[in-house]
Amino acid sequence: LKCVQELVELRGVTAMGVNLKSNESPQSSQTALCVATVGGMFTVVQYLLKVGASPQIKSSGRFRLHSQPNKTLRCTDVTPLEFATAMRDAEREAGAKSRDLTGLEKCIKHLISSASL
Repeated sequence: LKCVQELVELRGVTAMGVNLKSNESPQSSQTALCVATVGGMFTVVQYLLKVGASPQIKSSGRFRLHSQPNKTLRCTDVTPLEFATAMRDAEREAGAKSRDLTGLEKCIKHLISSASL
């Protein structure tokens, strides 16, 4: 969270800037909100939404499962909520326990509640 706050508050990253995609490769293009959401970084997700990150911008890419790092999940052209939901489902299928998915669940619930505002 501190790194993201520094970029926004001290380095002048605007709402437009927090919505930029990484464009790492033709198969991987993610917003900061997508990365934070799929990673279960709840406080970062809250902050990014507060400073103008859009939950509607779609991302593509691949993330390793926390429960089984040798497995990955790839999604194409999905919102952060869709990516996080797919990650949660993949983690469950791989045997993750509910306690292991707390951060991810919090991010999913927050994005759902933010969409209804």
